[in-house]
Amino acid sequence: MADRIVCPSVYVKEQLLRFGAEEEKVVVVPYGYTPRERRLSTYSKGPQSPFRLVFVGTVEYRKGIFDVIEVARALGARVELNIFGEARDKTLADVDIPVNVTIHGRTPFPVIEQAYLESDAFILPSHLEGSATVVYEALSYGLPCIVTAETGSVVRDGVEGIVVKRGNIESILNAVRKVIDDPILHKKMSDAAVIRSADFSEAAYGERICRVFDLI
Repeated sequence: MADRIVCPSVYVKEQLLRFGAEEEKVVVVPYGYTPRERRLSTYSKGPQSPFRLVFVGTVEYRKGIFDVIEVARALGARVELNIFGEARDKTLADVDIPVNVTIHGRTPFPVIEQAYLESDAFILPSHLEGSATVVYEALSYGLPCIVTAETGSVVRDGVEGIVVKRGNIESILNAVRKVIDDPILHKKMSDAAVIRSADFSEAAYGERICRVFDLI
């Protein structure tokens, strides 16, 4: 009965169509985020320094948390993984957490913001999502983003980050290694992330939503 169905990502649109929504009614309007400051992350450390990965989101299976931890375990001392987010159940109760992984739990945003500024890349290999706001945040701080199509982000594969296969540890591992081993690629993705995020500010989101009403 709807005149328009507004959804936040191409992934959600694909699922709506799969369940019978009329394509001409579906409008994709990505979310927006405006940071208090824009600053590119830096990645210019010696060979003994770990690559800093950051995960922000609810600590649960749906967000790919087990995949992220296994990737950190496989990479060992090459990476330092910081996990920010509330565990709503006993998700990690029986998981052996590697020494290179720190779980911070539910954290005030200024602390997370500082983590964005101090990290080298963002990782969120979700299994199911609408459009994760944290990805918009990470882009605005110049972080290459390693995500799945199911994350519902505006990250373009090979441009602002790498889109990996859901639940595929090898795919995620290869993506992280690629960004670690190629500082030039990392710099290009970091610059592209900031540019991309400028198109998805909170003001731009409002304008896109308003334009939907013009279609009715």
